[in-house]
Amino acid sequence: MKKFFLGALLFSALNANAQFGFGGQQIKVEDMHCSQKIADVNYADDGQAFHTMDIYLPDTKADKYPVVVHIYGSAWMSNNSKGAADLGTIVTALLKAGYAVVCPNHRSIQDAQWPAQSHDIKAVIRWIRGNAEKYHFDAQWIATSGFSSGGHLSSFMGATSGTMDGKIGKETVDIEGKLGKYTDQSSKVFASVDWSGPIDLLNMDCGEAMNMGDNPPERALLGGASKKDNPDKYKTLSPISFLDKNDPAIIVFHGTKDNVVPFCQGEEFAGEIKAAGITTEFYPVEGGGHGFNMYTEENLTRMVNFLNKARGAKPIPVVDKAMLEAAAKAPSASTNIPASEFPKVTADSRGIFKVKAPGAQSVVVDICNKKYNMTDDGQGNWMAMTDPLVVGPHYYFIEVDGARVSDPSSESVYGCGLFASQIEIPESAEEAAYYTFNKDVLHGQVRMCQYWSSVENRVRQCYVYTPAEYEKNPKKRYPVLYLQHGMAENQTGWHRQGKMADILDNNIAQGKATPMIVVMDNGNCDYGFGSKPGESMADFGTSFTKVLTDDIIPFIDQTFRTKANREGRAMAGLSWGGKQSFDIALTNLDKFAHLGAFSGAIFSLANGDITKPYDGVFGNAANVNKQLKTIFIGTGTEENLGSKAVHEKLDAAGVKNVYYESQGTAHEWLTWRRCLNQFVPLIFK
Repeated sequence: MKKFFLGALLFSALNANAQFGFGGQQIKVEDMHCSQKIADVNYADDGQAFHTMDIYLPDTKADKYPVVVHIYGSAWMSNNSKGAADLGTIVTALLKAGYAVVCPNHRSIQDAQWPAQSHDIKAVIRWIRGNAEKYHFDAQWIATSGFSSGGHLSSFMGATSGTMDGKIGKETVDIEGKLGKYTDQSSKVFASVDWSGPIDLLNMDCGEAMNMGDNPPERALLGGASKKDNPDKYKTLSPISFLDKNDPAIIVFHGTKDNVVPFCQGEEFAGEIKAAGITTEFYPVEGGGHGFNMYTEENLTRMVNFLNKARGAKPIPVVDKAMLEAAAKAPSASTNIPASEFPKVTADSRGIFKVKAPGAQSVVVDICNKKYNMTDDGQGNWMAMTDPLVVGPHYYFIEVDGARVSDPSSESVYGCGLFASQIEIPESAEEAAYYTFNKDVLHGQVRMCQYWSSVENRVRQCYVYTPAEYEKNPKKRYPVLYLQHGMAENQTGWHRQGKMADILDNNIAQGKATPMIVVMDNGNCDYGFGSKPGESMADFGTSFTKVLTDDIIPFIDQTFRTKANREGRAMAGLSWGGKQSFDIALTNLDKFAHLGAFSGAIFSLANGDITKPYDGVFGNAANVNKQLKTIFIGTGTEENLGSKAVHEKLDAAGVKNVYYESQGTAHEWLTWRRCLNQFVPLIFK
């Protein structure tokens, strides 16, 4: 079991290397960008060094400066470390952002027991208000910040803002104290920043089951009281004990590899802040230790933006260097419109997005069921980089101040019941060859055709693929595949997202598939179920059946050279289109001899007796095997629509069928491309 002695680690490191401290590299005061430093001001009027503070005013001139009191970390063991109070990191970032920064000393464990340290910082805040006019402080806006034990004190100021004393169990603690001469002033704060602070002192041994030793500094701070015998004393020392909905905004940073104050302290604190209804942000710093690797430019900017937002000021850009470096190396996505550099796709399959939205307060990219907050570069250019995405095409949206829009830099396709942006995460050239345009093979044509629907009394349109040889063989007739899209997609889906023409061209050129015509029409399910009031699931998309049999098939047979018989027709579809294919073909066996479902919504067949539906068609295996020359069922391994169960039930009933699984894919276009590639070689043989 590990043993970590918080006080020994912090104090010895601070003294052994005071230039660096735990806040990152420190810089000489004369090299700091501040307009003025007022050193060694005594805020208690008692002449004690531990009651002195340094005041830093920013270069930026203002009538009133918002103020941040930044508190050093020392396991409460140092009474004179204000000169090593994260000057080169946190303090510098605050000064650059226009904040006045006050760095106080406070009494140590050796000087006084708790709650003297709370009294000290409360006195600092009151002193600032009492001297606001002299130093041009904004008395209406004071915040606290701190690292480690300073993070504890900063959080305690936030959790007890406006609270004079607190009673927990049998213990009552004087939170405010009466130190200094400005006791008539308020010690309220309007935001607090916690960097790696201990928050729940009764339960410090958490996370990795760390053992903090027999004499941790918090015990000395409480006069040697044991946790076992005095749990309420430890609760009075814990900011987490005093949280309520009236507290100011609190932001928490904590390293996941912190071996002094366990990561779970920050994680628990952030959860309790949120549960209390307090404005908060939590940044777990992956790989961050106790101070080290914590103070990145990105995190410092997050801190400043949080404080700015708390006082209604404009945020400043968060510079993510890793994202910018990745963007410089990454190629543009294949789905971009001409001359658009973004989105980009990295070598490890991350999407990098960039949107121009000057004046926006919030921009988000929504992709693959996850939302990523985009950051502004200060010029109205918002950027975000995703986690690694699975290969294949993905719909995505941009949300600008809550309004969902398409990305103007990407081609829009119809999906999700509207026109959506799409980005393609490429497979290897070998894996993608079957749906990639091959300049060395002959290519068919895809035509947009309009026709009159007597069933609906309106004009409809469909897309029709004819094979490369169609124009060269004017007397030859061709079989027809009626290929359907899924719910909330339309007749353009297979042509654009599905790469249907390239899949057919490549299969035909290789002699795998019979040259055929492919018809893609709107299945009357181009919206999400539930959009039409009163429509039942049983009725959804069923109006397409009569349109297909009475309008589309006659139009295609009259317009193109087709084999106008059941042996020359196939029907297949993805998702809801797979259900429609089963519903239509199995009740019109005089018109179809081949059937396919790709991730088909035929899950009802997976339950119960498969020989009963469709007037018992599967109850006579010999008859259905004679009539349907192909039954194909495909699915992705990462989805569960019951496709495999349907296949197994058909096998058990003696009905011949082909089952295919797309490895590693879910309910997505890559699954359906692969299914089509497997299906077309089987039909019209």
